[in-house]
Amino acid sequence: MMSNFEYVLPVIRGIQAGREYYLSMCPLPLLPKLFPLPKEDKPPASRSQRRLNPARAKQIYQYVFKNRGDYIFSALTASIDADVIFEPLGEKGEQTKIGRLRIPMEAELTLQDGLHRRVALEMALKENPQLSYEAIAVIWFLDVGLERSQQMFRDLNGFGVRSSLSLNVLYDHRDPMARVTRGVLERVEGLRVLTDLERDSLGKGSDKRLTLHKVYQETVRVLGDHRDKKLEEQIELGVRFWQEKLKTFDFSVNASATRSDHSTRED
Repeated sequence: MMSNFEYVLPVIRGIQAGREYYLSMCPLPLLPKLFPLPKEDKPPASRSQRRLNPARAKQIYQYVFKNRGDYIFSALTASIDADVIFEPLGEKGEQTKIGRLRIPMEAELTLQDGLHRRVALEMALKENPQLSYEAIAVIWFLDVGLERSQQMFRDLNGFGVRSSLSLNVLYDHRDPMARVTRGVLERVEGLRVLTDLERDSLGKGSDKRLTLHKVYQETVRVLGDHRDKKLEEQIELGVRFWQEKLKTFDFSVNASATRSDHSTRED
């Protein structure tokens, strides 16, 4: 029998691998109530999520704190180890996919992906109560048993790959030195032609001689004493440096000479 006390969530219902799952928007203040922190004394074989790393949670919190106006998080993924009831909005068409999910309060709700985001958001809420008006998406899977829950964690975390260091430079609009590096590339055509914008290592057949991350590192080194200058002034200094460097650049150097960057995998 269902408990007399329930969580009632507005959700969208979907099907994946033949199983129902649900998507909801969770107000940030509810996160600690829905997902209490796992017991640290549990052995790894008896739990279905990684051990909390406070340093990692603090890093994510600092990201939210510094980027209050434009932080962004992907959905949390959770499992429900209990019988639930889905009440559709209607009986026809799209109405059958939208409704309310009734979850008994004694259900075990486990975060399969997003533990550190959940802790970081709780920290941010204490610092800035205005965040209580915001929400994060949660994907809910129905789950019975530890074995299935552990497999969900493995499947969700088994294929993630961290973006390359070069792509980080290309896409980062918060780091001033990344902006300087891109500004230099725009103005120095020879450097732009020689630079691979995506990879952290160059293959033997590559017609490039530098990775963007390598250009970034060298630009940071050269401008180390000029970081207090305006963005445009730093770009001009970087342009002059790379123009001079290209005059003495050995274009016959094998690409392996620049293969010191390494891509890393996400935990």
